[in-house]
Amino acid sequence: MKRFLVALSFLILFFVNFIHAQPSYIKTFGDPKDKPLIFLHGGPGSNAGSFEITTAEQISAMGYFVVVYDRRGEGRSVDYNAKYTFRQTFKDLNAIYRRYSIKKATLIGYSFGGVLGTLYAEKYSEKVSSLVLLSSLLSLQDTYATIIAKSDSIFKAKNDTSALRDIAITKKMDSSSIEFRLSCFAFATQTVFLKHRIQMNCLSH
Repeated sequence: MKRFLVALSFLILFFVNFIHAQPSYIKTFGDPKDKPLIFLHGGPGSNAGSFEITTAEQISAMGYFVVVYDRRGEGRSVDYNAKYTFRQTFKDLNAIYRRYSIKKATLIGYSFGGVLGTLYAEKYSEKVSSLVLLSSLLSLQDTYATIIAKSDSIFKAKNDTSALRDIAITKKMDSSSIEFRLSCFAFATQTVFLKHRIQMNCLSH
């Protein structure tokens, strides 16, 4: 009986750890036997909702098995213990590959998702059949610096003192922190640097 309880406790612990070791929000479109495609949303702190509503089903109709998910701790995958690291993100992505028995997949990376897709493809090239980048950032710190500089100029021209105070606060932040990144993307959204435009024809061939 004691051995049974120990074994049962181990299985429960394993199951709980497994559940928390991957994103909680995942949705698929199409036939699992079709060519796999995984969408990597922007962010940090965003979600795959827009792509899911407007594009995922259309791509699945082209003969793709589309996997849409929100990264752990972002969007609908609530996790207060999320670490927001590339290591964790890649671990979660590998878990999705295993969950759907995917050996190779097309990755679509939008904005920050393009950074993740590029780094993942570099590390796990054997798991990526093709990589599609949409409005993606290729040099994070250079991009952040450009966003801050351009936003600063725009806010000064508009005499937007509130936004300029936010810029000053952001400049003092740790540039590797999620708070800094979220602030930069907020400025980019305010100044219309980021536009969500999905080009379907890149998958039609």
